[in-house]
Amino acid sequence: MSKSEMLQTTKDQAISLLTVEGLQVYSLRGDPANRAFLSAVKSLFGVSLPQKSGTTQEKGGCSILWMGPDEWLVIANETESLPEPSQMEEALTGFHHALVDLSHSFVAFSLSGTKTREALSKGCSLDFFSYDWKKGTCANSLLARCDVTIWQRSARPDYMLLVRNSLADYVSDFLLDAIAEYNAL
Repeated sequence: MSKSEMLQTTKDQAISLLTVEGLQVYSLRGDPANRAFLSAVKSLFGVSLPQKSGTTQEKGGCSILWMGPDEWLVIANETESLPEPSQMEEALTGFHHALVDLSHSFVAFSLSGTKTREALSKGCSLDFFSYDWKKGTCANSLLARCDVTIWQRSARPDYMLLVRNSLADYVSDFLLDAIAEYNAL
């Protein structure tokens, strides 16, 4: 059985681990103190930039994750496509900014289920049981010694993990091992 088949077979079990296909991911940098920049971004994506550490803003299929004081990830699913790169650059012309397409740099995993927090805690030092972790929370951290972006997408334990392509096989192997005991019950 291939690893992708193994990922698919877990969907009806205690913890579901799926690969998310078709995401558009852009890194956006700019000056959050510039109100005109903030307005241009909101007009462009239909979503305001989150201003607080570790938070996200979402509308429809477009989400923006706070990555740093002047850095965000703009993520759209396959049904909510982003404007063309030339349109995005045109809308941001005149503002100090950087916009980089990272869509092919990451593999995205969806991890959900009643024991998801326990499985993530096996390889990550973040406290997923804290009241601070709720829908719309995101963080960069290490999972099994690999840099990942972890984002809680709903009130129930439902996370998206963005992992660099070169580390995706290692992280998926780790996650499959971490969830095995819960899916065996």
